[in-house]
Amino acid sequence: MNYLTSGISGVTYRVGPALSGLDGGFYRGFAGTQEVTLQIAPAGTAAVAALRAEARLLERLDHPQIVRLIDRGRTHEAFFLVFDTHAGRPLVEVVHQFDLSLSTALNVLVQAVDILAVLHQAGIIWGRMRPQAFWIDKGGLLKLVDLRGAGEAITDGSLTLSEATYLAPELSADQRHTERSDLYAVGVLAYELLAGRAPFTGSDPTELALKHLTEPPPDVAQTRSDLPADLCDLIRRCLSKTPEARPASALELRAELAAIWERVRVDEQGRMIICPRCQSAVLPARRCPVCGAQLQSPGATPPPPRKRRWLPMLTIGVSILALIWMLFGMGHTSSDAAALQPTRTPAQATAAATPLPTYEPTPLPTATAVPTPKGALTAAAGDMADADIDLIQAHIVFDNEWLVVRIDVVGRVEGGVADRRYQVFIDVDDVASGDTSIPWQQMGADYTVLFRSGDQGGMALHWNGTSWESIGAATVETNGGTLVMRVPATWLGSPETLRYGVLAVNGTASLVDYIPARGSDPASAMREP
Repeated sequence: MNYLTSGISGVTYRVGPALSGLDGGFYRGFAGTQEVTLQIAPAGTAAVAALRAEARLLERLDHPQIVRLIDRGRTHEAFFLVFDTHAGRPLVEVVHQFDLSLSTALNVLVQAVDILAVLHQAGIIWGRMRPQAFWIDKGGLLKLVDLRGAGEAITDGSLTLSEATYLAPELSADQRHTERSDLYAVGVLAYELLAGRAPFTGSDPTELALKHLTEPPPDVAQTRSDLPADLCDLIRRCLSKTPEARPASALELRAELAAIWERVRVDEQGRMIICPRCQSAVLPARRCPVCGAQLQSPGATPPPPRKRRWLPMLTIGVSILALIWMLFGMGHTSSDAAALQPTRTPAQATAAATPLPTYEPTPLPTATAVPTPKGALTAAAGDMADADIDLIQAHIVFDNEWLVVRIDVVGRVEGGVADRRYQVFIDVDDVASGDTSIPWQQMGADYTVLFRSGDQGGMALHWNGTSWESIGAATVETNGGTLVMRVPATWLGSPETLRYGVLAVNGTASLVDYIPARGSDPASAMREP
């Protein structure tokens, strides 16, 4: 079964490898050069009826976090559904293989409840919620890909082991499905995300269903010390044997989870440290969850949070500067490049002699760039590693007394807070005059304008020879995939010409895009007469 042809659209799909991490029947597929996801049921089996029922449910739904049905078909061998292509990995792999921070786990839970709310508003009670039904992409966006069995009665032999792990006790007791049955499954998923294991385990679905029905759930507060009391109480209510003791609806549960998540996120941001290898902002731990680098000696306790006395945006600028320092190896090794280094104190010279880490976040670079006329930098749109941050074009112009920076990206500019950072480095000298902050060919940056997704504005900073110092706020406008930043041209000394390069960082996924490509000349912008 290498090819499947739809009798509805006439399109032929090449069947690729099976997709692991789901409950079976999912394959990568290809329609020419377009990648899709195929869900296949062998002809003459009960799975065909399940896929037909799932297709009817999906046709009622239109939401960016629910897979979109684009085609279907049948042959003598199989019945199949065709979905828009997946991106990322199965949620079950993230749950079982990665140590999640508390805020990350709560983010996943809030998204899962959002999806449940969409189903409930459409009159669909799931009853079989499980992480094996979700994908999660590089930016942390959750997507429902499997609705098989939604709303069906629980009968002997109809449950898989994964479904039984999250089964509400009333469903195994032949009671009817309610919205609160799905909220019980959220409680199980929350316990698993936070404790690293499900509250009940068993060797077969019947054993698991019996435990959900008769055994009290373990207390999640006993599994880790950093869980807020109100979060533990909320999980206990979700795992109540009595449906009436659970939150009344997905929207009510979402409101409680979101309030806890926001409080935890703010607290975690205040305790973040920078990994010396990959430069990701992470919580103190023995090893970096992004690249695995050792952050502290075995047995050591995390350092207490430092009081932040600098402007938040300045801190971000220094962090991104450190990332660029690592990525590009700090400039040329020739004697000419060495002559451009600013005078250092003995302490600075000692620090510079320390070997720099050789690790680079992968994949790098994600785009090839060629300077184009009229001061625009353009990257290849189809050469993307992370659609949330990929740069397509950057352009700087003088508009009267303003310097206007326009950046076009693929994906969402206004995504999660602090997930993506955009930074424009500007050289106003005819030649590099000692600034070594950006070691692109023939360029040393004098200024930088940066913006962090989710913030109301940006920040302009000047390189004073040893560090970046703030010179004022930049106004920011976003429209779809376009980001526009403005600063008074006089802040840059009113140059007639300047050169620039642009960097985009997704610290959560440890991915970086930049133009121009390393080794290419920066673009120039000129003041119109």
